[in-house]
Amino acid sequence: MATMEESERVRMLEGALERLLGLQQAAESRTGVVFATATGMLGVMAALLPNRSAWTNLAGFFTLAAAGLLVASLLFLSFCNFPRTKGPAGSLVFFGSIAGRPLEAYEAEVRALDSTGYLHDLTRQCHRNAEIALLKFAWVRRSLIALYLAVVPWLIAVSALYQLRP
Repeated sequence: MATMEESERVRMLEGALERLLGLQQAAESRTGVVFATATGMLGVMAALLPNRSAWTNLAGFFTLAAAGLLVASLLFLSFCNFPRTKGPAGSLVFFGSIAGRPLEAYEAEVRALDSTGYLHDLTRQCHRNAEIALLKFAWVRRSLIALYLAVVPWLIAVSALYQLRP
């Protein structure tokens, strides 16, 4: 099997980097619906909260369980959306490394860059963005699990809270 030419490797890695950045956006795009759902569910419970004297053990237990899971879901979403600014040290591709240099130094390093150095930088950049995408999807998955687990306690809590209304 013939090995790829360096220019082919560069094109392959640039395409991989573009797909990895797209995966990060795909993970973040899921957060809007989950955020709206979780906050809406919390809002319904908040609107139904009775006076302190009207609480029952059933309403209290399921309200706390649902609220805890919904807050956990929102917390996990924030971890997904939290910007990751740490990248490969000295990278000429990663925005954090680029912004950390004076413009003149960055221009000089780009002018001095050869294709082997660029290939190495792209490889490290793809690896780092794969780590970030994996982490973002892990937090989205945890958020969805917490949201799904909240559904039954939320339904019971809403029913119990509704019955406590005057």
